[in-house]
Amino acid sequence: MIHYPPFKLDSTPNTFVEIMLKYNVDICIYGHLHGEGHKFAKEGNISGIQFYCTSCDYIDFKPKKNIIGGIKYENNSRKKL
Repeated sequence: MIHYPPFKLDSTPNTFVEIMLKYNVDICIYGHLHGEGHKFAKEGNISGIQFYCTSCDYIDFKPKKNIIGGIKYENNSRKKL
C-alpha cells in the first residue's frame, strides 16, 4: 500500500513498480488522486501486479473489497479465507 500512484504522468510505470516486481508484489493499493486527477488512475493487472486506486472520491466514498495475503478486508474487519 502506497499513498502516491506508482505511475508517471504518461501512465507508464515508475520506479516503484520496478521495485514491486523485484520483490514479487502481486497487489498494489494506492490513492492520492482527486478530482481531475482521476483521469490518471490505472487499475487492473499490469505486469502481473493487480492495481487498485482507492482515493475516497474516486471510489465515491464507498469501501472497496480487497483480498490481501489470504485475508479478506471489508468494512474494517478481517476474515481468513
